[in-house]
Amino acid sequence: MTAGDNAAGIMAQSVGGGGGNGGMTITVAASVKGNATGKSDAGTGGDGGTALAANVTSNGTVYTSGSQSDGIIAQSIGGGGGNGGFSIAGAFSGQGSADINSVGGNGGTGNNAGSVTVVAEATP
Repeated sequence: MTAGDNAAGIMAQSVGGGGGNGGMTITVAASVKGNATGKSDAGTGGDGGTALAANVTSNGTVYTSGSQSDGIIAQSIGGGGGNGGFSIAGAFSGQGSADINSVGGNGGTGNNAGSVTVVAEATP
């Protein structure tokens, strides 16, 4: 039995981990008399983890009395992908061309949730 607000009687969840963030890069190319060239590629974010199954079997009565207090909550949430890295670049030349290429990293892929099963058998 729960008596407080937002207090679930039974909660079962499986949550996949979030993906890591991609690394950042900073590149500066400079030349006084010649060409200045540079390239900057940021890292890719990691993929999120897969959540497994969340299973609940309840053979008794579940009592809750608080506001927004669910009897049974069961959920499986796949992990979100990580953020792509960012890239900053600058090229400067006093007497030639200044060429720079700067590319941010891709975000990681989110992942799947598992199955959710709830079996509740109670008599009043």
